[in-house]
Amino acid sequence: MIANGARYRFAPEGVEVKDARGQSLLEWRAFTRAERTLETWLLHKFGGQLVHIIPRRDFASPELEETFHLLLRTKLGNAALR
Repeated sequence: MIANGARYRFAPEGVEVKDARGQSLLEWRAFTRAERTLETWLLHKFGGQLVHIIPRRDFASPELEETFHLLLRTKLGNAALR
């Protein structure tokens, strides 16, 4: 998925982010919570000091967004989802 000029890959081991400046793999334990708004997913890390903003329109289908949601639930737990 491409969002905000960066390419995201969500996997069991973490979130891979690539852009023109480089790439990184963020382990799931770096994220403290996730929020779904009407237009975005907000992935909070480091106690909410940093946020990755993922536009919901950038998911190729509702099914892929639901798969992402299930992965978040598995990796972060229900209490971390809002």
